[in-house]
Amino acid sequence: MFYYEDEQARMECDTCPVQAQFSVPPSAFVGCDRADIPRVAAEYMRVTLEGIDSGFCSLCDGPVEQTVCRAIDAEDWETEEFEHEDTVGRPETLPVVRYECKQCGMEPKSVLNQTLLDHPETVAFYYDHGINLREQSLLDIRQFGRGYGQVQGTDPFRASVSFAVDGDQLTLVVDEDLTVVDTERTTTG
Repeated sequence: MFYYEDEQARMECDTCPVQAQFSVPPSAFVGCDRADIPRVAAEYMRVTLEGIDSGFCSLCDGPVEQTVCRAIDAEDWETEEFEHEDTVGRPETLPVVRYECKQCGMEPKSVLNQTLLDHPETVAFYYDHGINLREQSLLDIRQFGRGYGQVQGTDPFRASVSFAVDGDQLTLVVDEDLTVVDTERTTTG
């Protein structure tokens, strides 16, 4: 589902309680058909996330630090999402990426699988299967992951996310600094 009001876009998953809310200026929709508004907003969010993942604040262009943690340790994480642990996961094992702008203090959060969609290993994995992730809408992102990831341990911190297509699976393991410390490709079919 997609909603837009007061320059705020909100996307909600149809099958689980996860949602994304972000600012989109009305100028982003100039010249687009009404039916294309959700796709344009998703592309705007993709560009915003790419900037944040590259270390630049979307509000002030200041430096952004990234930390991977358990959802239960991320301030302001929506606790009602965990009423559906069967689809989202438990807050003590769900990895999230917490961003912090060192200039203006902005602190957005993202699920780990969303952040790792732009990682070179993930892009190459899908490209090897004839899928260009740059051409995929974030509205259809659920098809690109196996759940939202899993915290593997906290000392040292490790979290993993798996992506699957055509019976093949890519698993990425990250540390708390969002550095990929291990990758594995397997074939299940």
